[in-house]
Amino acid sequence: MVGIIDLGSNTVRLNIYQYKNQDLIPFSTRKETLGLASYVDPYQNLTPEGIQKAIEVVRLFHQMAKQARVKQLFVIATASLRNVKNGMLVKKMIEDATGIDVDLLSGEDEALADFYGVKMTEEFNEGFVIDIGGASTEIVEYADGEIKHAFALPIGSLSAYMRHVEKIIPKKEELNEIKNEVLLHLKHLNIEFGSHEKLYGVGGTLRATKKLNAHFMGELIENQVISRKTVKQIMDKVLSDDKDAIVDVIRLIPERIHTILPGMTILKTIAKVLNVEQIIVENYGVREGYLYQKVILPDLEKAKVYESIS
Repeated sequence: MVGIIDLGSNTVRLNIYQYKNQDLIPFSTRKETLGLASYVDPYQNLTPEGIQKAIEVVRLFHQMAKQARVKQLFVIATASLRNVKNGMLVKKMIEDATGIDVDLLSGEDEALADFYGVKMTEEFNEGFVIDIGGASTEIVEYADGEIKHAFALPIGSLSAYMRHVEKIIPKKEELNEIKNEVLLHLKHLNIEFGSHEKLYGVGGTLRATKKLNAHFMGELIENQVISRKTVKQIMDKVLSDDKDAIVDVIRLIPERIHTILPGMTILKTIAKVLNVEQIIVENYGVREGYLYQKVILPDLEKAKVYESIS
């Protein structure tokens, strides 16, 4: 058994897999919605309350991994610690309190892990990969058999909500502010992207959008493909005066009632900038991609060495 704790800005997850023949077989998953991005003080430090919550959930998940007889357990932190000034201090505090090493990923490292996660289950030669997290959004461009760009934008569904939205459900003007922030971040990158038909999406915002697509648009939940136009239609439905639509969102994705529209705004804005109409929601992302790099790839390299000398 191998396991990974993903200390995210919105949710913290423990995923456990059976590892057999260089393959990950999902065994169990546990999620806690902590919303660590909401525990950031005006000085951009994670607050003592946020630190304590992070320690407690890592300690809990560590115990659960032990009970499941996990042989290798990894802990990764992304924008939850990367985007705060005391991130390295918090990392050490978690390590001291739990006895587990925490790998604080850079934006590029997280984007690459997302890419490898998607490549584990999806054969593609070109396209974009996007991961909309709680406090950051990772983008990878892949073409001609190589990664052209891999980076993170300092905005995610929860941080966008915290910065721009006053109440629970965002107003159209607030979503427009979020769109403008995304455009500003992309402009500052000054990157000229290639032309690709598909955008492969991972992360909670994409999975939640897939659920809303199945409900509001009558699509099968197994359908992984969502058009950019459909994203807008779903948003318009939720933003309408139809109370039933809000009730449906609460029922389907209760923990994302406040962040889904900011997240979908980020998705729609980036898809438009990249001139992509087709969005494909993937099941594997940063956690699986990280394990690919740390567990599967070394095994594959060992196997190659063994073959070369046998």
